Amino acid sequence: MAGWGGAAVAAKDPANSSWFDTFMSDTVGVLYQAGTGKVDPWTQNQIDSQGAQDIASASNGTISYDDALASVQQQSQQLAANPSMPTWLDGAKAWWSAAWNDDGSGCSLITNPAGCYPSWLPYAALGLGAILLLWVLRPYVVAAEE
Repeated sequence: MAGWGGAAVAAKDPANSSWFDTFMSDTVGVLYQAGTGKVDPWTQNQIDSQGAQDIASASNGTISYDDALASVQQQSQQLAANPSMPTWLDGAKAWWSAAWNDDGSGCSLITNPAGCYPSWLPYAALGLGAILLLWVLRPYVVAAEE
């Protein structure tokens, strides 16, 4: 048994996915996927079980559920070895870069936010921010001079 509600439980009862896998994939799994860019193990158990059940039922009895599950898990392991899903951090870095560098494709707040405002605006905003910071720190600088 692969643990509480693991793949071994799903393999024995294909019609009823483990409640633990469902709960974990809907809670902790979301954070896991956002941080790593990979499918969490609980969702993977559900995907494997459902895929095996679909293959076994489509084969009209020529392929057993256990054989189908082994095939699906092998394919899942191959995909896991070469993940192509970007992480949240990759997306945030790409957006931050696009917010400062207009690629000329026009205004899009998702893919090209820099195309939505004049090129001088970020530098003007940084300058105003520096002036505001100096104004906020003014009492401390004056107190140091006295």
